[in-house]
Amino acid sequence: MDTKLPFGAKSIVDCTQMVNEKSFSYGGVFGAYVCPFLRNFEGFRGSIAFDAREEGGARKDLYMTGCDVGTHIDSPSHFFTKYPNGKPARCIHQLKPSELIAKGSVIDVTKKVEENNDYLLTTQDILDFEAKYGKIKDNSIVIMKTGWGGRFEERKCYENKCSKGLMHFPGWELSLILKHDMA
Repeated sequence: MDTKLPFGAKSIVDCTQMVNEKSFSYGGVFGAYVCPFLRNFEGFRGSIAFDAREEGGARKDLYMTGCDVGTHIDSPSHFFTKYPNGKPARCIHQLKPSELIAKGSVIDVTKKVEENNDYLLTTQDILDFEAKYGKIKDNSIVIMKTGWGGRFEERKCYENKCSKGLMHFPGWELSLILKHDMA
């Protein structure tokens, strides 16, 4: 069966991080707010509520985890109360499914992150990408490939805390996010 992919894509890449007993939830400092949530909770607990399959029934599993565990979407309101234009930032339930499908570009900065765990994607990274592959279209999803996902099941390695207890990991320059029309 020949399945046509949307937007003329050549392939679909599964970026799933599986949630399991090694998963953890962030319970630390958010700006000036110290989060007491799940301080001693590693991020995932699973149990079997009941198993009636032998009697012709079903099995019911229970899971408890933080909302930031595994592959997920953070809404704009997770980070901002308002957009730069003053409009209120939207919550997940306010996003339309059609807004979650778009053309995409993957900017690979894995080597830069290996040299600097605090690497921030820059305007120059985008310009270099566009010089090689063409202009990133408006409303595109831009993914920064860092290699950090390889640390997902090793909490200490993933958090990468220094002697002051601060985490070090790659990210985006905030000014870059705010001045481009990208997700």
